[in-house]
Amino acid sequence: METSIAALVAILDEEISVYQELLQLAEAKRKLIGIVDKLAEFEELTKREAQLAQAIIAAEDKRMQIMDELASQLGSHLAAATLAEVAEAVDGPEREQLLARRQTLSELLAELKNETTLTRKLLDRELRFINYSLSLVTGEGENKQGYSELGSKQKSATGRSLLDWKA
Repeated sequence: METSIAALVAILDEEISVYQELLQLAEAKRKLIGIVDKLAEFEELTKREAQLAQAIIAAEDKRMQIMDELASQLGSHLAAATLAEVAEAVDGPEREQLLARRQTLSELLAELKNETTLTRKLLDRELRFINYSLSLVTGEGENKQGYSELGSKQKSATGRSLLDWKA
């Protein structure tokens, strides 16, 4: 059982490392939002995030295998156990190690969630600005008036763009 606990601690340390890198990438991406000449760097960060997501999936699969082994060693009542439940089932320094890793993971995931929420908001704002700029240039959404054959005013289906106004 001690080897399974040690393997679980090792895989949790691996996950913590990957989540820390993901958090750093998320912070770096947030700082690049809106900087036009940094688009290539932004894309590279996104590619690296995808690689790290695959690493998390692989580590999570390993962790689930170890959890299954521990469940069989500790008893069937832990078949679908959480990390906290496994930590409560063991004694001594192993319990403290598992609870410490659980706390670290929880904090990292909360920070990562906050960072991605902020990044999403910034991207939404950036997209709204781009759409607004495009609507100014293309004239979309403007109410234009023209004259009909009978000389009465009518609204035009197509608006004038900013370029039309300048000309």
